[in-house]
Amino acid sequence: DAIMRRNVGASSKPSIVVVVLDKYQPAPPSYHLGISTQAAEMSGQSGDTKDASDTISLSSDGSKTENVNGTATLHWRGIDGTEKTVAKQFTASNKGSATVSASFKDMDASWESWPAGKRWWDVDVAKQGDMAEAVSHKGENDGKESGEKTTTPPEKWLTNGAGDTVRDGNDSIASGSLYTAHIKAHYASGKFWIHDTIDTRDVVIGGTEQDDVSKVTVTDANGNIVPADISIDDSIDGKRVVKAHATAPHSGLYTLNVPQSAKPTGGDYEINDGSVACWNGDNGTGSLADCQTGNSDSVGKVTPTPDKVWVLDESGALVAEDRKWTNQQGVDQKTFLVGDQVGVVVNGSIPAHLLNPLASYSITDDLTG
Repeated sequence: DAIMRRNVGASSKPSIVVVVLDKYQPAPPSYHLGISTQAAEMSGQSGDTKDASDTISLSSDGSKTENVNGTATLHWRGIDGTEKTVAKQFTASNKGSATVSASFKDMDASWESWPAGKRWWDVDVAKQGDMAEAVSHKGENDGKESGEKTTTPPEKWLTNGAGDTVRDGNDSIASGSLYTAHIKAHYASGKFWIHDTIDTRDVVIGGTEQDDVSKVTVTDANGNIVPADISIDDSIDGKRVVKAHATAPHSGLYTLNVPQSAKPTGGDYEINDGSVACWNGDNGTGSLADCQTGNSDSVGKVTPTPDKVWVLDESGALVAEDRKWTNQQGVDQKTFLVGDQVGVVVNGSIPAHLLNPLASYSITDDLTG
């Protein structure tokens, strides 16, 4: 109005004044967007199935309220450096908040649970609306945005020939009788080994007379056999290590199944079975740098110990025994002439707590000597 009056009053002649206005001037003030975050369900042990989530809170130093769009990206890095990501979109007020979540299936459809490894959220909001610039928050080194899923120690147990779990610490096995060691472990990287460590050389793997690695299997959580390279490592003194390298693992539980039997050594001994899982190479020893050691289990190998006693009559035979092999029982110390009537008793016993019933048991008196 002031411009128009000035120009009209400056001349006695009629005049036309045209005033052009720009509705975009002056430009509306821009604002700086701020981001704060708080993640949840980021830590714990592998095998967890809960969704990871992130609450994103936005703030503005301007007066204008508007919705903005952004991306929250969940990262996973396995023990061996294998990485995966999943992105989630969100919309929130520049003075409000939004929560995003991601499941293990979102990260990888083949996974059955979260594997071990580090996880973190990154948040990015591109420049839009009246924002002065794009903003982002990188969460790898932010304790509120990151967490570690630790490896779950492998679990070891034994089963007898019928498939029943061995629970009695007094259980024993005779030579040539098969039982199975099982080691269950959880995937944590792109590489995966499971080891059955046996603290004696006096075992046969996969059979009763000679090793047969074709009988050793790796199964998934549903009991299906999965591809694996099986080998037996006898390089460590006094040990046999059965190794399974899962060649196409995905996140979930796997079980190494090792049928084995004791050798007929002529003496009793303990068979100690240990368990190891490795996620970043095969070092064979269970060093926690690359591997994790689980529990162990054991079974005693027992050997028949018959005893023999010379006797003169039937009544003596019914009570004759020499369990300590003294050669001082019955008439062991007497001398006999040709034609003398003499008998012999051979005693045998079956140990208690055998894992498997014996297929046969025979007692023989060898008089060839």
